[in-house]
Amino acid sequence: MFENTFAAELATRIGTTVEVFTDNGMTDGILSNVTPDLVLVIEVTTGYENEKVYVSVDAINYARFPAAAV
Repeated sequence: MFENTFAAELATRIGTTVEVFTDNGMTDGILSNVTPDLVLVIEVTTGYENEKVYVSVDAINYARFPAAAV
């Protein structure tokens, strides 16, 4: 019902750090891409490897955008 509005709001935050919570756990990283159906989060790990995590918009319970440390 609210997936399109939620996806549109997430799309305004591309490039920011995000924590995405689903029934199966939490994914955190850089919000890379948003479509009406999927969200792409790049998990940044130590070293030179990153992991792409695709999350269905309708599976997201909520998303949090942690403030940068000052």
